[in-house]
Amino acid sequence: MGTAKKITTNIPEDLIEKAQKVTGLGITKTIKMGLELLAKKEHYNRLKSLKGSYKSKFNFSNLRED
Repeated sequence: MGTAKKITTNIPEDLIEKAQKVTGLGITKTIKMGLELLAKKEHYNRLKSLKGSYKSKFNFSNLRED
């Protein structure tokens, strides 16, 4: 990762406490993890949209016989 950006934000206390209980991490690492998950979700959605669009040349029945 590149440089860090210091920000100030208002997050409801109960939300950050719930998130920290899930991660077991501090505030900064918990927020970073949440942002990373959002970024990964975008990539996942793109990959999911491609499902079934690739035609495989493999004969899976033959592969299972090996």
